[in-house]
Amino acid sequence: MLILKRTAGCFIAASMLIFSLPSAAAEYVITKGEQFELCRELAENLNTFKDEPPLLCGLKLNPKFTNFRFPRWEMMDVRENIEIVKMVLHNDPVSKWTQALIDEGQATLSSAFVDINFDGRPNVVYRFEKLNCDPEKENPSTYGSRNVYIHPIENDRGSRAFRAATERTLMPYDIFYYKGRPYLYSWSSGGFVIEETSSPMKEFHEGFASWSVCYIDYRP
Repeated sequence: MLILKRTAGCFIAASMLIFSLPSAAAEYVITKGEQFELCRELAENLNTFKDEPPLLCGLKLNPKFTNFRFPRWEMMDVRENIEIVKMVLHNDPVSKWTQALIDEGQATLSSAFVDINFDGRPNVVYRFEKLNCDPEKENPSTYGSRNVYIHPIENDRGSRAFRAATERTLMPYDIFYYKGRPYLYSWSSGGFVIEETSSPMKEFHEGFASWSVCYIDYRP
């Protein structure tokens, strides 16, 4: 009888231990681009935020990763620049939903100078951001909350090509720098997609090309 009691006690203690163990933490995992330092270091940065909800509302940078930075965005009056909002969202007129966000103070507009196609000439970049993005309520497979628009330089095929590409895909891009070079990023299908931009050929240095260099999935 004593043996049975001990066995039952051990079983209960073991059960309590099993149920008290913490669940496995979420993780950001590289699925493309493991060979690139950019992808490895970005995944390392992301995993410092793995205890937070997925970063689908926007990339975060840990200050200890000094190779990364964001553009210097200058805030604009979103209400007085509706025409720019239309360009950023490829939506004329703006939707009732977007207008409601603006009227409620739940959207911002900003600008920065970024040499997006790495040809030595900065472009004016506009960014529209929805402030009502809640990572705990959004579906992790949905797109992020920020859209950028590259304002074309006159006779610059690169900036026009970028605009055409974003108009085709309607992908909400944003921008960060790594070691002084700008990269595009978006949140898509449950993870980050990182795109490198450049001029495709010397003789067409004003041209624009981009290709995906990193896929980093969020795995809860």
